[in-house]
Amino acid sequence: MIYYIFIVIFPFFSFVKNKNIKIKNLRLDAKNIKIYALMLSFLFLVSFCSLRWQTGTDWLPYYDDFMSPGNRHDFEIGYVLYVKLIRYLTDNYTLFLFTTSIIPIALIFWGCLKTQKNISLTILSVCVFYSYYYLGSFFGAERRIIAIGLSFFALIQYKSNKKVQSLILILCASTFHISSLVTLSVFLINKLSLNLYKILLVLGAILSLPLSHYLSDIISSVISLIPVEIVRYKLTVYTQNAQEYGSISISGILKRVVISAIFIYTLSFDIKNNKANLFLVKTYLFGTIIYLFLSPISAMFSVISIYFTIVEILLIPAVLVRVGIFTRIPALIFIVIFYFGYQVYSILGSYPELFYPYISVFSEIQRQGIY
Repeated sequence: MIYYIFIVIFPFFSFVKNKNIKIKNLRLDAKNIKIYALMLSFLFLVSFCSLRWQTGTDWLPYYDDFMSPGNRHDFEIGYVLYVKLIRYLTDNYTLFLFTTSIIPIALIFWGCLKTQKNISLTILSVCVFYSYYYLGSFFGAERRIIAIGLSFFALIQYKSNKKVQSLILILCASTFHISSLVTLSVFLINKLSLNLYKILLVLGAILSLPLSHYLSDIISSVISLIPVEIVRYKLTVYTQNAQEYGSISISGILKRVVISAIFIYTLSFDIKNNKANLFLVKTYLFGTIIYLFLSPISAMFSVISIYFTIVEILLIPAVLVRVGIFTRIPALIFIVIFYFGYQVYSILGSYPELFYPYISVFSEIQRQGIY
């Protein structure tokens, strides 16, 4: 139940009206309340992630790597140096989780605040982030969450026409997780027309599963041509041991296709007149197309799509504004919260044995069957 508390309470702060509220001798307006709520949410997300113990995916590999640096896993150089730095300062794994959490979460918050002028939208963005990306990725692979945070901010920088800074951030992210190099595609995304994305989206939805076997052969051939050995090795492992990473779900495909259609339809006016929103929609569609064509080959490839689809944390609030969630249709608040709750339920349901119960570092409970 603890996983749902945040998503049930926090969204309501987005809808606080612009009236002064007096608490004893303290007078707060709606904006200040939202700012304090956002600050508390940041502290909660960092603490909730860093105080966990034997909870979430990939616990053992990263715990063993930190506690036994002599038994080094085949991790990227940036992450290895980062672990060495933290180990030089402390051997406390909880403090390591704290620093590892605060970096990407701060980048996510910063990117949202930098993009959205309305703090109510940022609150909703944090809710979208929590309901899928936070629980799905930030309770697990420590390398990847830093790479996701850096890559997300790289997209924000690119959207602001800061291409050099964007490139530096992507290259930095790749030293933590090599898969983030796919984010270099950001330099191509805007050059392709929206109509081309629509065509590829339809083709991916229809053909990805029937043609997955042929796509697998094509991907294997392409992988063999990649000159960087570590990239070639990891991609080969993902394709040859696809069954170890689970199977892709039809519901996952349908969800992304439907959300893509909603973005295109609802934001159709905005994206014609707003280059920033057009870039975000194209970025999400690019990630969805990657998901459609590559995930049936190996569910692990769905991780690659996250580097692009994470922009939905900015797009979903924009859609909600267009449909009048703050004015015409208050009932949508409960529909949105239900959607957030369903997202949380879906993520936790993938690995219930790793998430239930939530074990903190202060608990004496030992989880059985962790990996």
